[in-house]
Parts: sequence; structure tokens; C-alpha cells
Amino acid sequence: MLKQLVTTLAYVKAPRATFMLRHPKVGVAAYAVTQGLRESPTARKVAGGLVGLGALTVALPTLVVWALRR
Repeated sequence: MLKQLVTTLAYVKAPRATFMLRHPKVGVAAYAVTQGLRESPTARKVAGGLVGLGALTVALPTLVVWALRR
């Protein structure tokens, strides 16, 4: 119980550092991905395109229903 409490407090205080200490392989991989997204304009464009595609898939059915009811 005390271990869970200490772990919870550590995540509250410093979530990124605690995650890196508790899961080193996954933490390093996540850090590499975030650095790659920050430094690569191509990766940012791809990520932006995927977000736009997701927004389109949400909005498209609404637009179709609106157009059919007119």
C-alpha cells in the first residue's frame, strides 16, 4: 500500500521523470518520437494531415445529413 502511495505521489510530482525511471525502454522510445516530431517538418505535416483527416471523418457525416435534408 505504501509503495502504491509513493508511486502515485511521484507521478503527481514529476510524471515524465517517474515514467522514464519506471519504464526505461518505452520512455526512451516515446522521447525519441517526441523529439522527431519537434525537429522534423515532414513528421509535423503528416501528423497535421492525420488530425485533419480525423476532423474530416467527424464532420463529413454531419455535412451529408445536412445536405440530404435540404
